[in-house]
Amino acid sequence: IWRYETLTAIWSQLVPRTPPTYNIAKPNQPLVTACVGSTIYGTLPDGTFASYDLNANVWTPLAQPTTTLRGSATYALVNSTIRAVGARSVFQYLASGSCAYPPITSAGGVVVAGVGYVYGGFAGGLQGMLKTLGLDGWSVVADGKAAGSPSLRECMYLAEWNGKIILWGGTNQVDLTDNTLSNSGIWFFAAGSWREQPLQGATGAAAPTLYSALTCSMVASVLYIWSSGSQNTGLLHRLDLQALTWISGPNRDPPPGILTPSVTPTATPSVAANSSSTPSAAVIAGSAAGAALLVALAVIITLLFLRHRRCSVVPGGELPTGTRKLPPETIIFFAPQFRGTARGPARQDSIQEDTPRSKVYRGLCGFQTRARDEVAVKLGDEIVIRSKLADGWAIIDNLTMGTSGLAPLSAIDVGKDFQEGL
Repeated sequence: IWRYETLTAIWSQLVPRTPPTYNIAKPNQPLVTACVGSTIYGTLPDGTFASYDLNANVWTPLAQPTTTLRGSATYALVNSTIRAVGARSVFQYLASGSCAYPPITSAGGVVVAGVGYVYGGFAGGLQGMLKTLGLDGWSVVADGKAAGSPSLRECMYLAEWNGKIILWGGTNQVDLTDNTLSNSGIWFFAAGSWREQPLQGATGAAAPTLYSALTCSMVASVLYIWSSGSQNTGLLHRLDLQALTWISGPNRDPPPGILTPSVTPTATPSVAANSSSTPSAAVIAGSAAGAALLVALAVIITLLFLRHRRCSVVPGGELPTGTRKLPPETIIFFAPQFRGTARGPARQDSIQEDTPRSKVYRGLCGFQTRARDEVAVKLGDEIVIRSKLADGWAIIDNLTMGTSGLAPLSAIDVGKDFQEGL
């Protein structure tokens, strides 16, 4: 993992206290990455799901998904949930529910105002739909058929800026080098429609080639794009979204030696299966320490794999059969009967009050949502409380419905577990 200081344009390599452990004998797979706070979650070259703590500089193997995350669109929600929309379905890391998504690969994933979106990809053919996952499953935000919509594509860059979805690049051909998409402009999605804006280049600046997507990240109003071009070391470009101008790039830092990872040539220790989760080859890693741009260089392998492939997809309707089973001892009691609907307390800019142990509770009564980040509760629903907030709300996983978000504690039979001092 390398860090790029945006103010000084200096690269520095992060030396892990514990190196990643994976099987180097296995073929490299397209990698997926998502960042939550100061932790990067993603897959290693053999497909192992792991995390890297940027503060402690430590790699940690995690519970493995029930199906490969290869080629999936990955994004992180505000409630610290990572979703990976892959070749079979969408899974949530830290949650046990799943919600079917059409078999797809190389789509883009992005979060805007706490809502996750998935765009494009390949599923028996190129896609151009923009979808979001809500309480009732996946819904189409834009079908891609309206006049003025972007061309169907996969392997694009997708990011969020000022409440808008930013789309640039991608390919529409089986052989990525035969791409016929135009690179004259950038697409913005807001208020239910797409709009294309032309781009210009500053003196000495150049745009990356459309089919060289590897990863991108927003820092302030600048979109940093890490592409491959013809160099294995990658090329870093900068796009000023306020001026709609390429302001630098390409450059070749860091030096060619970066492609030699420090790995242990042994198989990854087996980890218990767990529900897992999280754009296409373009993934948003975020920024650290304000001006520091972190790039997981292992993602470079993605393009080298994608350039000579056509994504293999699972026949329509086929979904993974493996699901995580809850430990039987966690199901302790059933909620008493209560007729009625809970009324949620006033929402505040609350802080997290405590993080309880993973214990399964039951819905005490019904709760109807009023905002996008809330989740419905019914009598008897199985619920895990992830965090209790200071205003009477909690971040929960509704295991029965397969949803995650905010719900009032008054709708959950928590007993004395969350009373003051207990």
